[in-house]
Amino acid sequence: MPSLTEQKSCGRWLDAELALIRPLLIIPVGRLAIDRFLGKVVLERVIGKEHMVDIGGQLTSIVPLPHPSGASSWIHAPGHAELLAAAIVILRRRLAGC
Repeated sequence: MPSLTEQKSCGRWLDAELALIRPLLIIPVGRLAIDRFLGKVVLERVIGKEHMVDIGGQLTSIVPLPHPSGASSWIHAPGHAELLAAAIVILRRRLAGC
């Protein structure tokens, strides 16, 4: 995992890229990416839902996904596969509109 210094340093680059690109949809994958856009949150409360966030004056849809690492046991907990499936449905709907 990157250090706090690395996160802050790279965060400035990411902010600049987002200001240029002005994305309508961001799909953060894993705890670190989710925290970057939604703050420190409980994954069960955010995965499987669409979150509208103001990023540099642009209303952006955030659809978080759990980290796909085999080291993560999150997906195996009761109800979590259903949350992931709900997120995929949201993404399918959003991408069909592009």
